[in-house]
Amino acid sequence: MKNRKAPTNMISERTWKSLRVMAILYQLDNGLPVSSTTFCRHTKLSRSYLEQILSQLRKAGFVLSIKGPGGGYLLAQKDISVTDILRVTETMADDVFFEPVLHALSNVSIASLAAQLAPSISNNDTYRRFTLIST
Repeated sequence: MKNRKAPTNMISERTWKSLRVMAILYQLDNGLPVSSTTFCRHTKLSRSYLEQILSQLRKAGFVLSIKGPGGGYLLAQKDISVTDILRVTETMADDVFFEPVLHALSNVSIASLAAQLAPSISNNDTYRRFTLIST
């Protein structure tokens, strides 16, 4: 039987950015929609790339989209974990090898990632410095 090697890069850049987008949305949440312009300013992502990420998160039920003047994006729910995002953004999330990682990350909430972003959510590399620990 062939030994299975662990993937060298288990989480894609897009997933890191999706986690960052969700953490920023959580941090900016005040009950009012966050505009694309505000989102772009905080994430330093292009509008088209940001909207691709938000579309995927909206289809998964994590984000609400409000059209028109005063529109933008809202959290659809607050009790979202890193595992929830990984299951949407990564194909390997269904891999048996990855299951222990998913289980461990199910206790890491987007709220805890948002807390780590404060006070500087404008630093574009902050998403790389998340400490994925349970709070």
